Amino acid sequence: MVPVIALSTCERSEKERIIRMDAYTLTIAFAVPESPDGERNCYAYAGAVVTALNENPALGGVADKAVLSGKKYVPPKQSGTGGDWEVILALRITVENQHPC
Repeated sequence: MVPVIALSTCERSEKERIIRMDAYTLTIAFAVPESPDGERNCYAYAGAVVTALNENPALGGVADKAVLSGKKYVPPKQSGTGGDWEVILALRITVENQHPC
């Protein structure tokens, strides 16, 4: 299983601007093949990411804090056609800007 990962900047709060913290949105999307266990596998992948995030919210020291901000499960458009289940996880990541320009 290879997730699709997208990183983008997001709007910072006034407090984050004052203390010079950058804010990012990290989106992780898993496409799970339709099968009898497809829906269960979506929940398992999402649970694994949430568990890893709870155990290490600083992402190994790369970020100051990472928080799950959204979770969405998308079933196949038509059941039995071989479409994929999809789980989309959105994380909000803050990082202190050590060298502001």
